[in-house]
Amino acid sequence: MFFALPAGVLLQTWLPGFTWLGGAKCPFLASMVLYYAFNRSPAVMLAAATAAGFLQDGLSPIPFGYSSFCFSLIGLLAAAFRQMVLSESVTTQITFGAAAGAALAMGMHVLLSAAGLVHYAFGWTVLKVLGTGVLGGVVAPLTFRGIGALDRLVGNVSEEGEPQERIHGFRWSA
Repeated sequence: MFFALPAGVLLQTWLPGFTWLGGAKCPFLASMVLYYAFNRSPAVMLAAATAAGFLQDGLSPIPFGYSSFCFSLIGLLAAAFRQMVLSESVTTQITFGAAAGAALAMGMHVLLSAAGLVHYAFGWTVLKVLGTGVLGGVVAPLTFRGIGALDRLVGNVSEEGEPQERIHGFRWSA
């Protein structure tokens, strides 16, 4: 997580938004929260959601805490389905990535609008929510593959993808 989240925030920040999708940006951080929701304990997922939100809010004009709140809700909802879906399935990753992207865009819009910080036309908001959902469906499988490879590289999971019982002196429950 120490290396993945900074890489995700850099990708999300540096890649331009798509004007024809309402200014939507690729939701790499939401996809990372999904990865941790499906593959780690709720405590690790909430730590990832909080860190991802802190990084996103720190590099944008969004007030601190808004993104962490949205990421945490998305992660908790995804974790509720953890036992019912195959997280390794690309179909699951696309579906949850699209839902998480759309939910993130809608949640952030509601929070920022309620605070009087944004004023978008209804059509623009719908376009951005749908666009972020589409991009979430595209980047989620890529994010899952990238973080999974990084986890295997640093020894967090075995080659079969099973979490190690003991990693670097800490006991992790998956």
